Amino acid sequence: MRRVSITIFIFLVGFHNIIWANELTRKERELKEIGLHLREAILSHDATVILKYVANDGIPCVDGIIPYDKILNDLKNRNSWLYCYLFSSEVFEKQYKDDLYPMSLDSYFMKAVNVQIEVSFMKDNDKVISDYGCIYYKSSNMEYAPEICFFLKNGKWTFTDSPYNCN
Repeated sequence: MRRVSITIFIFLVGFHNIIWANELTRKERELKEIGLHLREAILSHDATVILKYVANDGIPCVDGIIPYDKILNDLKNRNSWLYCYLFSSEVFEKQYKDDLYPMSLDSYFMKAVNVQIEVSFMKDNDKVISDYGCIYYKSSNMEYAPEICFFLKNGKWTFTDSPYNCN
């Protein structure tokens, strides 16, 4: 009887791991699709797609939340950091470029070759937190790899502080 119990336990643990791996793979696929969608939106200067990934209450930052209305206004303001980072390489290079953000995303996508999207999930004491994931755009001709992170909240992926400069 004991051997049967151990076998059933091992089977259930293995089954749980298969379900967990499938969920992680599904979430990784979702984030890669979002990454492709964002890349297309950035290259076509489509701010409406960007707004799809902003939570109703805004984007969390270090000391609070950037409200949705401010993000909307920043996406309309051709001189704001957010607009320039996403869509205006020339202005970004002149006014906002720094060590953390050496180029705008549109500039990156125009110059990058063989862009691959990699996904990483947050870990807490070696436990994967699958509701917090980041995408990294990696290119064969650049060391810089832009990162955009997301929370899965109420079944919807939304931005964390990235792509907003909270400084």
